[in-house]
Amino acid sequence: MIKETNAINFKKVLEDHGKWLEGDNSGVRADLSFAFLAGMPIVRANLQLSVLSGANLSDVHFVTVNLNGADLSNADLSNSNLNIATTLSGANLDGAKIDNTIGNKLQIKSCQIDTYNIAYSVNELAIGHVQYLIHEWKNFSDEDIINIGGISINWWNKWKHWIFDLIEMSPAVQ
Repeated sequence: MIKETNAINFKKVLEDHGKWLEGDNSGVRADLSFAFLAGMPIVRANLQLSVLSGANLSDVHFVTVNLNGADLSNADLSNSNLNIATTLSGANLDGAKIDNTIGNKLQIKSCQIDTYNIAYSVNELAIGHVQYLIHEWKNFSDEDIINIGGISINWWNKWKHWIFDLIEMSPAVQ
């Protein structure tokens, strides 16, 4: 179930969550699981330890946001920008959609190779709009890549070793 969230509701959730983080009994942990926040600017927000599992955070520009320890499992972060002072230390990113995401350089890393944006976390790798677990990418045959579609087989054969070397030499952290 998608929960519609507007700026006023979001501000109230942030206020209550801030109280909860401070140990105030009137506060409530932010539970924005399955919330629709797509395209909403999130600026100077403390969402540490919040629940955002399954939330639609696509196209969100995060600026100075604390997501440390947040549950972002299965959240949609596609096309989002986490590059400006956004922290994700200890966040659960299992199954999070990260295609075309600009990472925060720690938990989500990103770059562009020719025409494809690359984003990766500890377990996930997105090339363009195609995302799988890193170990699955490593085991794909040329036929698998052709069947998946969305990625040129010539590009894949040219860059796959470099991508895996990059992930090994500069791994994303939890």
